[in-house]
Amino acid sequence: LFSKDADWNLTQTVAPSNVAVDHISPNAISLNWTAIPYTSDGGYYEIGVAISPGGPYVIVGATFDKNSTSSTAIGLNPDTTYYLAVHTFTPAHEDQQNALSSEWSEVVSATTLERIDCTVEAELTQEECDALVALYDSTNGDNWTVNTNWLITEEPCDWYGITCEDNQVTSIFLENNGLSGTIPDELASLVHVSDINLGLNALTGSLPTNWDSLTGLESIALNHNQL
Repeated sequence: LFSKDADWNLTQTVAPSNVAVDHISPNAISLNWTAIPYTSDGGYYEIGVAISPGGPYVIVGATFDKNSTSSTAIGLNPDTTYYLAVHTFTPAHEDQQNALSSEWSEVVSATTLERIDCTVEAELTQEECDALVALYDSTNGDNWTVNTNWLITEEPCDWYGITCEDNQVTSIFLENNGLSGTIPDELASLVHVSDINLGLNALTGSLPTNWDSLTGLESIALNHNQL
């Protein structure tokens, strides 16, 4: 006699449902959704973006697992309309010798915000400003414990955790502040920064390989993350 698995009627090849836009910035759009019932056997969700309805989609973000209910498409262009969808990916496992991908979910659209112009107040170069925006987007800034003034004003030196001297970013202190996600490559543009503290958060992935350009860096704290 054979018995069915308790979850035999569930499938790992369907897309998540109730996809909705959660956050919009000049360079990123965050989505949330309802996870699929079958979250076993590894895998994750991928976000696809397109510049026209129906695709083709370019994958620009992925979650850690299939229990996740949100992710962010980063590296987008300001003031641009995008069409976004999510699909489920499950790798080959046990007797299942093929990797499986679902169809794309329902499509949502959103227009990114205009670029934050940090040169209005002559505080920073635009490249430095863009680097801080990338940090916010890549580390789920909307859900930080404290994110006072971030992306609200065009004066980044007044953003929580940022210290400037002579109109240049010299310190980033966001320890124990609820950061999750990855450290963006753009942070290497902050060539005058001397201190970075991102410890006691939930950062994942690898350190950017271009940090050798941070020639003024004297102190860095990344303890108690999942890097």
